[in-house]
Amino acid sequence: MSYIEAMQWTVYRRQRGSLHVGLRFEAHIAQAMEVLCAAIGVKKEDGEKFKAADFMTHGEDEAEEDGGLSFESALAAFQRIGHGDK
Repeated sequence: MSYIEAMQWTVYRRQRGSLHVGLRFEAHIAQAMEVLCAAIGVKKEDGEKFKAADFMTHGEDEAEEDGGLSFESALAAFQRIGHGDK
């Protein structure tokens, strides 16, 4: 994989989210739950509206905490893939 292709995938992930099918499905269900709760007027105990993140157990917390995918972490992941390591 070339550097340019790796950067294109990084941009794609930032715009579209995870490539993991399970996480994408979970995100869509969470969005549907957020809309449903807003439509029927269900709110949290503190009176605020629910957000999609409230329904996600495996959200993108890691990427948000460290500011997203860095070049160094992407390069390390690609190198691990090439060597068969995890």
